[in-house]
Amino acid sequence: MRSAHIHTDQLEFRPASVDDAAAITSLMTERISKWVAAWPFPLSLDQAQSILKAIEADAAAGNAYPFMVSERETGKVIGWLKIAASDLEGCWEIGYWIGEAFQGRGFAKDVTRFALSYCFENLKAGRVIAGAQTTNTVSLSLLERMGLRHSHNQMVFAPARQRLEECEYRVMESRDWLNPELSRNS
Repeated sequence: MRSAHIHTDQLEFRPASVDDAAAITSLMTERISKWVAAWPFPLSLDQAQSILKAIEADAAAGNAYPFMVSERETGKVIGWLKIAASDLEGCWEIGYWIGEAFQGRGFAKDVTRFALSYCFENLKAGRVIAGAQTTNTVSLSLLERMGLRHSHNQMVFAPARQRLEECEYRVMESRDWLNPELSRNS
């Protein structure tokens, strides 16, 4: 179910591959890395390639859909999206980040909307879950505005920092995605 390129009004999503290691490395900053579990800072080309190889293996098995996110108007790579099978049946987990230079322009909202749509409409998910560190109020607020409701908190191992971190998870059921009164489009 891997598509070549998918467009929204502002963004283009294409399958990520190990060839994207340089682009990922150029976007990764300390400020981004502190909020994401898998991508360390500084991020070497070898580390990026290793992470992407592992994700490619998950993708080949149908357990993940990694995307490079580009600004549609300029074609510049601006971020990352990964949709991965959850341990819960019928549930997919989304995780994403936008490079610092591209923040504050509504791209994270568009990525979230795309990810939810992809999960519910393409993958026929019964539920989508997303998490963020409990101190990442910006991400948690966005998830809430998009209609995801608090599910639970749990300690999560962050390989980028080699430690456990408390994360808050938010969830959306497929029936909520189909609800036209949902505030996710606000």
